[in-house]
Amino acid sequence: IAGTLPNAQVGVGYVATLTASGGKAPYVWSAQGLPAGLGLRDGTLSGTPSTAGLATVAVTATDATGAAGHAS
Repeated sequence: IAGTLPNAQVGVGYVATLTASGGKAPYVWSAQGLPAGLGLRDGTLSGTPSTAGLATVAVTATDATGAAGHAS
């Protein structure tokens, strides 16, 4: 999984794109620890954060064969 997650600001729209490689597409994405107001779909984190604070986000991309890659 590659990509950076820039800092977000409460009340300001946010978009960050992650990519997966080394597996067989398509990938199924999931995330844990996202701040309130953000969601993950097809490798893109987006939304409008509604709370302040530090978040540790763990992302998983699972390929078509069931192999998974993780990043936090």
